[in-house]
Amino acid sequence: YSGMERSLILGRRDRDIFPAEAVETFRVNDARVIESGEAQSVEEDLEFPDGQHTFFSVKFPVLDTTGKLFAVGGFSTDITELKRLQEEVSQTHKLEAIGQLAGGVAHDFNNLLTAIVGNAELLVMRLNEGSPEARCAREIGDAAQRAGELTQQLLDFSRKGKRQDLLVNVHEVLR
Repeated sequence: YSGMERSLILGRRDRDIFPAEAVETFRVNDARVIESGEAQSVEEDLEFPDGQHTFFSVKFPVLDTTGKLFAVGGFSTDITELKRLQEEVSQTHKLEAIGQLAGGVAHDFNNLLTAIVGNAELLVMRLNEGSPEARCAREIGDAAQRAGELTQQLLDFSRKGKRQDLLVNVHEVLR
């Protein structure tokens, strides 16, 4: 038990070594083995001075020479680190899912912003240059472009990579 000397454990009962709550958990798990007459595997949590530990325990009936139940035997493995790693992996998967969701929403939002910017530019071209309406249309287009930049940051986050701007000759692409 957690680095204790054998001499401090041998000949002692579980209630002399472990906290009462842990002993009660052991008793419940032992009772399952006694009732079923079969081996049982369980996870048991114990509080140590360095924090909570989780053990994977296998308990089994020990029979005497006549086949009668004599005791409950068992062995345990500390799986605390494994459980911690499993939680980290679970958190990573959740973050990846959030990134994918953000990317999907950002992509759809970007498509809407493109329509707003395009229509604002068309409106500016049809209005008198100095009119208040043209100024408002330019402000709409500018705001939509700034929103597009924020959306691009979401897309970059969802891809976990940095964006690279490339100069492209549209005429060449269309040809």
